[in-house]
Amino acid sequence: MPSLGTVASSLSLALLAVSTAHTTTTTKWAETNPTDADENLFFTALGDLNSYNRDITEFICAKNIESLYKKAPSSGSTKYNFIVNGCLVRSEYTGRCSDSYFYPECGNFDVLIFFKPKTKTLQVKSIKFHKVKSSPSKE
Repeated sequence: MPSLGTVASSLSLALLAVSTAHTTTTTKWAETNPTDADENLFFTALGDLNSYNRDITEFICAKNIESLYKKAPSSGSTKYNFIVNGCLVRSEYTGRCSDSYFYPECGNFDVLIFFKPKTKTLQVKSIKFHKVKSSPSKE
């Protein structure tokens, strides 16, 4: 029968391995189903022009979130890459799209948002047209 010290040592190594594995997987983008909290975070950031990077020149309203990728690096901030269905608008119309208005320039967009939980700071880093990867043609 193994000694208590051997069991404790093995348990410590197992916990360290799990902790290390968790650290390495959280530094990669992971697709996840958006929760109500994620949706609230997204629309809060999108509607607050003070949270936008200064170099953002195209603004959108969003209809819905198509998919979400998250990355939680060791710095403590969480990065969100929302792929949303939305439309280009003037800056005063950012946020949720109105159902009663026709928007001529719509499509899918990548919206990169950083969240720092310690300071509760949201930052919209970029808004870009979502590029769909096409499969090579088989001719």
